Amino acid sequence: MKIARLLLMMLPLVALGACSGGGSSPVPLTVAWPKFRHDVDNSGAGNSSVADNNGVIKWQTQIDQTPISASPAIDANGTLYIATEGGTLAALEQTHGTINWSVCSCDAPGSITPVMCPPDTAHTLGPLISSPAVYAFSSLTNIFIGSATGTVYMFRDNGVTRSCTARFEPAAADFGGRNITSRFISSPTFTTNPGTSAVSGVFIGAAIDITTNGTTHPVGKLYALNSDGTLIWQFPRVGEGEIGAVTSSPALGAVDTIFFTSEDGYVYALTSDGTFKWKFPIGMATDPRVPFSPSPLNNGLIFAPSASGQIFSLNPDGSFRWSVSSPDGSGFLSSLAVGLPATTTPTITPMVAPTPTPPPGATATPTATATPVRLSTAIFGVTTAGSLVQIDVVTGMMNMLLSPAAPIAGPVVSSPLLSVDGYLVVGAADGKLHAIDTITGLQPSGWPVTLAAGVAIRSSPSMNNFDIVYVGADNGTLYAVGTQ
Repeated sequence: MKIARLLLMMLPLVALGACSGGGSSPVPLTVAWPKFRHDVDNSGAGNSSVADNNGVIKWQTQIDQTPISASPAIDANGTLYIATEGGTLAALEQTHGTINWSVCSCDAPGSITPVMCPPDTAHTLGPLISSPAVYAFSSLTNIFIGSATGTVYMFRDNGVTRSCTARFEPAAADFGGRNITSRFISSPTFTTNPGTSAVSGVFIGAAIDITTNGTTHPVGKLYALNSDGTLIWQFPRVGEGEIGAVTSSPALGAVDTIFFTSEDGYVYALTSDGTFKWKFPIGMATDPRVPFSPSPLNNGLIFAPSASGQIFSLNPDGSFRWSVSSPDGSGFLSSLAVGLPATTTPTITPMVAPTPTPPPGATATPTATATPVRLSTAIFGVTTAGSLVQIDVVTGMMNMLLSPAAPIAGPVVSSPLLSVDGYLVVGAADGKLHAIDTITGLQPSGWPVTLAAGVAIRSSPSMNNFDIVYVGADNGTLYAVGTQ
């Protein structure tokens, strides 16, 4: 069942593969957690359960002395990859948390990096806020990550040595030769070629400051790259205007569509070759740290949170479907999770369905009559102030928890993980990791888990295939929670 579920989630990744070549090896689809938000749909939904996780800290490993805001990635060989804001990229084995290797520079693509980043070496990778994306095939793992200093790095790990294979940086010539300063906060996603099993495209957003006559203004780009760091396409293309900075992580939806949000307040949809399809206004982001990542479903519905406090649902053609405001008015500083609720009780009692409020010029889709039946698929989010939100994907109806607990300590920046048994796992500002039953609102025995009192958890949790949860904290430490 777990493999079948993963196959379904990975289908868009294979369908978007764009390269051709020889070979017929199948693409391995057993990666536990290959990227930020787990899959190409940015669902945040894992393949393991939390009910049997006793909330015990299995191990904790300090990567360096700087915060971890990135999400851990787990390759098909079971290796963990994590990055720090101090500029360290590390690979760990997941049983004991031992660091296999760490790197802090990539000055010469193609070079073999040392086993451990020397403590007295400058961390020239720059701040790593972007989460690593990993793809393992046979004995090789490719690692893709963006740096806040404006470079996308590509590494390769063969289990014995690791090398920096490529770099990509935005070209000033694409901006009329003006002075530019780039930042990659967006976490990458990628596609593979089903015929060759090779990576066929890496997609990542950029925030670029352009300086002209002493005046600076931010713009954005979405880049599609080959695995050797060469450019496939960019959006907007040269001479096609400007969009807001892109800090969100792109999602790959049905019918070869790529979605992302920008800081000018729009959700964008592109074809797989980077051609513009449509855009929809969701409201200007008020916090530059906000990396809202859209979550498309296979039937084309797209969900995007907004700093203005709303969650938007759009149809495949970009038309408005419904919107729901955050119940406490605090908005969202994290992405959503999409999947099945918990199964601890047979039914839930829905609240009165909200009346969708369309933007100017749009027409709202009529809201279906509320009925007290169990949801099939739902949207889950945690507001900035720490309130759990559960919404029906079709109607936009917000549903009550049976025993809602007090809001968790905010501001909540950590994007929640949704376990296969319906627990929402999310970090808090007070150093606790929570696992909330999405029907009852209760937490299992041993939860919440205090990782480090008073140390904020901004990292989004990840999960392996054996019910262990991994998350970073602002003390530079990666934690494994669960004893199985």
